[in-house]
Amino acid sequence: MPPAGFKFPDRAANASSKRLDKLKRVEEAKAPEERIVNRDWDKEVQKKINVLEAVRQRTAKRHFIELATSEFVNICQTVEEAEAFFTKGGPKFTCKILKMFIEAHTLSSKGLITDVPTVRTVNAILFALYAATKNSGNPIDRDVKRNLLIWVQSDLAVRGLACHNQRRKEVATPEDFSTFIRAFFDTEYLTATQYTTRNALNFVLCANMMLDCSNRISELCRPAMSLENWEIYKKERKDSLFTWGRVELFAFPGVDGPVELQARLTFRGMKNTGQKGNKTKVIPIRLLPLYMAAEDTLRWLLILGLVDRVFEGFSTWADFDAVQPSQHGTRIPIKKSMLDMPVFRQPLYKPTDPSLDLLEPEVMRASHFVQQLKTLSRHCGLQSPMLPGVLRRGSAYLLGLKTTHEERCARMGHDDKDTTYWGAYRNQTSTVDFQALRHNLDAVDVTHMSSICLGKSESAPTCVSEQGMIEISQDAELMKLLQRECDVVDKAVHDFGSLAAARAQESSTASEHASIRRQYQERERTLISKKFAVEYQQYFENPKDAAQITTPVEPRDQSSYVDNMLDADDIDFALLDPAILQDVDAMAKDLGKMLSDSDNNSDYMQMDGVESEMDTETNVTSLHSDGTASRNNFGLRVVAKNSLFEGLFDIIYNQPEGLSAAEFADVCVEKFNHLHAADKYYPDQEPTPGTLSCRFCGISLIGIDHNTHVRPCGLNSRAKYILEDIDRHQESHPPVQKCGMIASDGVRRCASKYKLKRSARSAAHFTEHCYKCHKDKETGQYVCNDDATTFSSWDDFRIHRVTQHDASANVIPVDQKTGNPRAEILVFWCKICQVAFSRADEDEDSHFAKHLDDVQLALDKHGFSGVYFSVRWYHPSFCIFCLYDGTSGLSTQFADFYTLDAFQKHIESHLRDFNEDTSMTCPATVDTTNGVKAVCNHTEPMKKDVLIAHLINDHHLAINVNRTCFKTVRKRARPVLGEKDANETVNGTNAARSVG
Repeated sequence: MPPAGFKFPDRAANASSKRLDKLKRVEEAKAPEERIVNRDWDKEVQKKINVLEAVRQRTAKRHFIELATSEFVNICQTVEEAEAFFTKGGPKFTCKILKMFIEAHTLSSKGLITDVPTVRTVNAILFALYAATKNSGNPIDRDVKRNLLIWVQSDLAVRGLACHNQRRKEVATPEDFSTFIRAFFDTEYLTATQYTTRNALNFVLCANMMLDCSNRISELCRPAMSLENWEIYKKERKDSLFTWGRVELFAFPGVDGPVELQARLTFRGMKNTGQKGNKTKVIPIRLLPLYMAAEDTLRWLLILGLVDRVFEGFSTWADFDAVQPSQHGTRIPIKKSMLDMPVFRQPLYKPTDPSLDLLEPEVMRASHFVQQLKTLSRHCGLQSPMLPGVLRRGSAYLLGLKTTHEERCARMGHDDKDTTYWGAYRNQTSTVDFQALRHNLDAVDVTHMSSICLGKSESAPTCVSEQGMIEISQDAELMKLLQRECDVVDKAVHDFGSLAAARAQESSTASEHASIRRQYQERERTLISKKFAVEYQQYFENPKDAAQITTPVEPRDQSSYVDNMLDADDIDFALLDPAILQDVDAMAKDLGKMLSDSDNNSDYMQMDGVESEMDTETNVTSLHSDGTASRNNFGLRVVAKNSLFEGLFDIIYNQPEGLSAAEFADVCVEKFNHLHAADKYYPDQEPTPGTLSCRFCGISLIGIDHNTHVRPCGLNSRAKYILEDIDRHQESHPPVQKCGMIASDGVRRCASKYKLKRSARSAAHFTEHCYKCHKDKETGQYVCNDDATTFSSWDDFRIHRVTQHDASANVIPVDQKTGNPRAEILVFWCKICQVAFSRADEDEDSHFAKHLDDVQLALDKHGFSGVYFSVRWYHPSFCIFCLYDGTSGLSTQFADFYTLDAFQKHIESHLRDFNEDTSMTCPATVDTTNGVKAVCNHTEPMKKDVLIAHLINDHHLAINVNRTCFKTVRKRARPVLGEKDANETVNGTNAARSVG
């Protein structure tokens, strides 16, 4: 205690002095206009509203101005008069004015549930208008607002201009979600719908997190809004963004293993929690058993963290297993550089600079996730889509059954007095077997009657019906646009001679035509989408009427169909529906269009930045199951034979015995860490994981035709390594210096000597010798008498002599500058396996003989044309002439073509060799002696023009008739090296022509 009479010092004056000094320093550091004394405080005191509310108010204001100045409403004569209602001191809204506006609004609107908007929707417009006038300083009288709301509920609804209907509140039961996710992991579905493999990981994590953490979609993803509004939203609600800084990971001693991982996820900025409500919720999650991996939120979160390398000192799951746990939890640190990084990020859709991060710095758009849900719901045959609200209601349903009211409100982000749950989240279908209670029977599980999968279809429509397409083509606005396009085309023909000439001169007429064409396509696409939605619902609601809908056998793009008919105008038979279109890498572009939201203003291109080779008239189409393009296709696109997702379903749902968590995670990291579609590249030729760089040479694939570079680059790299292995072997096992092959009499041996040094002459000398001495002139095959083997490929014979009979590797030619061999000398490409094989391990004839049944399957499913897409063959093409020439050998029958153009020109080269008056049958009418079965029943001889029409119409081969004219040039003989005509006719049909 201080002594009597002690006087305490005046600390208040000292504290006041310190505050003034601090304020002085702060104000002096500001720009003059930012200082307190200079700011316009009249503006500062206005009420601040969040960006989403501001958008709603601006929309309501715009609707009022548009309708108030309309001649059919005539509330105001000018826009300025309408604007005055939203200015301080302006005219006041009255009941009459608001009634006129609302009635005009309902008459000009179309409801989402019925033909008229709901009372709830009308009220939302009114409340937004009330708020807009209040914030502008000209509030509406309270009695006016009250009377309008009553009028909407009574008079407007009674007259049928608004309805009280509510959309059915679907709830996802746990069984529904399990079925849904299982369908998602189907290999074909994943491959066809995910424009990058990483997207699949984002989706499955987001869906599981919404259920386990009772999230709103806005708590995980970016709401739909413009870029400008998004920047404002981030500033206003920066605490709402879910970043890696909100993830806390701990390791505890395990029961079944060394470590048990658990996490704590923090979500801030909750809405609907009131002024005093808890704006933050913290959700604990744990690892589930490995067999439940598909629905394990924490496991997917950790795999995403490993892909993005967010953990400090942890790069694999094995690192988690090796951590030293503690009873109170050992924290696993997250890199400081990743704390502010959103958890959900999409790959860049339009990368242009390989030096930049290929992942967007912003959080994933909610519209991407919603569209994925809709697509998967349609794939599952659900009548109602499994939207984010359905997932959240599923979480609320379980919380309502199993937990307390307080816990449910806390996890859902509701105020404890909020009644939202009962109106929006409660399962409307009872899950109680009341009859069992009434009659004292054993209760039966009736939850399946509230399932969103109830009544799901296995054969729901995937395209608009034929009648629907006819109705769309008769749309008044489409017909007006078509007439405008005709007028512009006529003008182009009059002024420039043709539309093509107008385009070449970059005239305004060509630009106008392109603009009209885009409008036509956008309108057509919108109508097709709407019509499909109507017919899809009709399929479930009116099965009898739906049964009468005639669905086109092969949905097609009408403009492309007409163009193909015109291309065949000099053939007696019109094209039916060619399976080969011009090359377009529309995979990323088409999926990007599907996943984009309304405020994304960028033009989409494929993931590696290569512009589509097709013009805007056809780049909006999607790939149909037969390889053709169609806007009217809402099913899965055709997928390639091989996919990065192969095996994923089995490792999730059919796990091998003894599979560890580390092994599971390693597989998932490898499969999900790709920034391209799962079937974009040939197997084992994908870019380095997490990049768009060539895995063989490291150059960026952004802006170049990916497979045009990667495939030859990979073949060249492998050929180089094979030759190095052969050279190393011959260093320790010296080769023979002369041929030494036994003669046909079984006594004499070939005495031809090999050159001592590798050079162009050493290879040519060996080639000439074998052509003269070891080639069967009747069959055209090369014969090795030492082991009684024959080869239709000269390259196979050469490598056979080197690897099996110790011929000198000097007979293998190399480039004199680089010292590298041509790829086709040491490897061959199998277009069935879509993989390159070493000739040292297997020859073409032996390998291709295994694929005769596969050829028949490929022809039955995709025809001779195969499917060429995304600058690669999804399914192989076959030359109908070479395939059925059984005397040429399988290496020629299985001739490969790098590009679609090479394939088409090769077919045309065969036709050029036929005289116009020659009669011939279709090559595919007779089985070959080596096992290729006939697939054509048209056995009558045909003239050349009839044969061409037959190939186009019946075998769907795309042929340019102008390039099939007869030429009186002598067919070139097969060269000494023995390459077959199928590969020599067109440059670039195999690796030799592209990499040599």
